[in-house]
Amino acid sequence: MTGYGLIARCLCGRSKVCFTTKAQRNTKSKMRVMIINIDSVIPNLALEKIKLYHKKLNDEFYYDLPFMRHVVDKIYASCVFTKNKEIADEWAEYGAEVGGPGYSILSKLPNAIESLNPQINLGFITRGCNRDCSFCIVRKKEGKVHQVAALEEIWDKKSRKVILLDNNILFNRKAFIETANYAIKNKIQLDFNQGLDHRLLTEEICHYLKQMPHKYWRFAFDSPEQYESVHKAIDLLNKYSLNYNVWYVLSGYNTSFTEDLRRCNYLKSRNQRVFLMRYETIRAEKKYILLASWTAQRDLFDKWSFDKYCKIKNYNAKEITDGKNET
Repeated sequence: MTGYGLIARCLCGRSKVCFTTKAQRNTKSKMRVMIINIDSVIPNLALEKIKLYHKKLNDEFYYDLPFMRHVVDKIYASCVFTKNKEIADEWAEYGAEVGGPGYSILSKLPNAIESLNPQINLGFITRGCNRDCSFCIVRKKEGKVHQVAALEEIWDKKSRKVILLDNNILFNRKAFIETANYAIKNKIQLDFNQGLDHRLLTEEICHYLKQMPHKYWRFAFDSPEQYESVHKAIDLLNKYSLNYNVWYVLSGYNTSFTEDLRRCNYLKSRNQRVFLMRYETIRAEKKYILLASWTAQRDLFDKWSFDKYCKIKNYNAKEITDGKNET
């Protein structure tokens, strides 16, 4: 869920793409710019880069004020999730150039904006992924893993926590080690928010994970085919006393509910925490809502089975699992 590339269109109709350098802008009047964050629930990095660019040009700036759309010169809009594409289409029809993975995986920021790194304690050290999972667009949109920034360019030098959005930083050992050393030296708590690839864990990487300030580390258990690699990864993490971690569990994509429940129960048996990632086609199904609710409540997940949790909620777990009680 990354890469919110956008290109802005000038609403006054002077050109199809209205992008100016600082030197060109010196001869022009201040522009009125608005950005629309359609659906991102965390700071939208592309929009933050756009905001920084226009601040440097001393442009007037409006954020998520649709009623101002008639008086601005330029509108940027970003759509992260495909379920909101209809809203994105409406902005495009109005005259804004809309981007983001929920609208088009081909959209990109101009280099002069993309190269900026707002110091908002959120960003990327690397972009891309060397894997090409069928449920993910990162490889198609961003290519293989390549470094784009250093931690010191993202950190504001004040906060004790930085969220990194890298999709697979462990494929770039040098970038990971540089990031780890900087975080250790400056006592920065890192959150690799998209998760680390458990298949790439080594003794060396676990050594750095142990040394870095952290609340917990995130990994992914995307398929039942990964039982062996997940088992080995947890054993290695436990060796370094990294006993408590969060695992994204992709559910309902190409697996049955029984397979998804089994993965959750396996992680429970290894004293790990589950973050259920419900695929959009099954997201509203009662059994998956219950499964997500159970795994999200750490105390209940630790002490109750799914059967008991369903019983407390007045559902029959067997009927839920068999699909006989979906209401």
